[in-house]
Amino acid sequence: MLTKVNMWNNEHGWQHSTADQAVLKFPRGLSSNFKIFLCEICGQYVNFVNAQHQLPYFRHNSFSDDCKEKMVSSGSYKHTNPLGFSLPLKAKLIDDSIEIFIGFLPLTDEVLEMAQKKNAKLKILADRKELKTFNIGPERFMTDKITYLSVDQSFAEKYVLEYDMEGNLNFWPTVVEGFSRNGTLFNKESGKRLARNANVVVGNEYLLFIPQDAYISPITDVMIEKVKTLDGYNVYSLQALNLSREAADYFLNFGLRLTDTMADLTQVYPFVLKSTHVLLHASEKVWFYKSEGFVDACPSPDEFTKMLNANMASTFSIRNNFTQILSISRFEENTSVLNYIMLKKAKDIPIETKEPEVSVTDSIGEDLSPGEYGFLPKESIIRIRTEYDGQIITIKDGFITNRRPLKNNQPASLTVEWETVYQILQGFDVAYEVKFTRKVKVYKRDDEAVRTLKRLRGREVIITHSLGAVARKLQDMPKTREWLLQQIRRGKISQGAVNYLRQLE
Repeated sequence: MLTKVNMWNNEHGWQHSTADQAVLKFPRGLSSNFKIFLCEICGQYVNFVNAQHQLPYFRHNSFSDDCKEKMVSSGSYKHTNPLGFSLPLKAKLIDDSIEIFIGFLPLTDEVLEMAQKKNAKLKILADRKELKTFNIGPERFMTDKITYLSVDQSFAEKYVLEYDMEGNLNFWPTVVEGFSRNGTLFNKESGKRLARNANVVVGNEYLLFIPQDAYISPITDVMIEKVKTLDGYNVYSLQALNLSREAADYFLNFGLRLTDTMADLTQVYPFVLKSTHVLLHASEKVWFYKSEGFVDACPSPDEFTKMLNANMASTFSIRNNFTQILSISRFEENTSVLNYIMLKKAKDIPIETKEPEVSVTDSIGEDLSPGEYGFLPKESIIRIRTEYDGQIITIKDGFITNRRPLKNNQPASLTVEWETVYQILQGFDVAYEVKFTRKVKVYKRDDEAVRTLKRLRGREVIITHSLGAVARKLQDMPKTREWLLQQIRRGKISQGAVNYLRQLE
């Protein structure tokens, strides 16, 4: 009997489901052949059974593969990574080469001092070969931020860590996940590796590293462009254009879940200092907002974690008087960790009175001042960087249509539209506002373009990925864009229509 099961939702992608929820939609049960229910742990489709004289339940087919991920999560992986997640891995592309970095969580002043006295060392190995050796001490590792150490261009499926201070480095695992033979995705903007079973969001760009001998098949709702070849790996740029089953199945091949929102754990109160995965505060209690899943605090009594997840509230608080890891997972017991934050208590945090800095530019780096504009920025994209955690709110026709979290000092990109207001919040204050308003309506041009495209005839050609880029540039011509997306889904288009669309760019 399975409990960790997702059900496909046409609006939001893969969503957690229970047997009680499933029976409302499928009172007679449903075969795995319909590909509606998915085992979260191993990624195989499962049956939903609702027979007489027993409660409804999910189960694997008798001929299905062993649920290997389940064994990994509860066995060896928990032993090497007791917190349930790997350390962050970054890939930085530089011309025709790559540099790979492993991120190490902060250590306390006491641990760093002890390590320095003992002349402790950290060794990073791959395939039983030593890649790098570092001294563990305050000159290299930090107490309030992640330290990224380079392993140069060394591709490996697993990086093994050896350090001679067992029992004192509680937040360092002994194995770091690397590059899978089945393909590994990195966030293109941040360069960070996606965790196992992570969410892939429609519209975000990712880099896929996959061995050269692996075949990458084209797919309608995913834009795939080859970037380069590096040391036996091909690198592709991937972007889901639509939330479709075909696109979702494609990302399942890499153990990832396509959705419309990113799983997030956001601190909301009080004032804190925050860097990537580390939060420094001077309060007895810290408040958070979680977008989904289960929260775990480590180290922490089991009773606390159970109480934390008992009511499944989106907003919760935690008392923190010592260094802890707060993580958000798809399921209980740190199964499929999606995001995590290290909480560190400080005696005092200097609070600055200056206005928080917010930087907004167009796609080529030109500053975009607050105000109202009668034109859209280049490529209809704005790039945002904020000093503190916050959010950007989209307002259309006086109603809030979207909220998106912003991380401090992490760049974010947003596609903007006509007749829309965009507000950037720092805390509860609006630190920036911009509006794009048409001075002359272009609906007539949009209608004329659709009529012309429908009339054009000629030899039909296979859709190429470049037309996906054209679709993104037609934000101010929604009818024309929708017509093009229909042709992309069909896979073919007339050559005359291609020539006409090129003129619209």
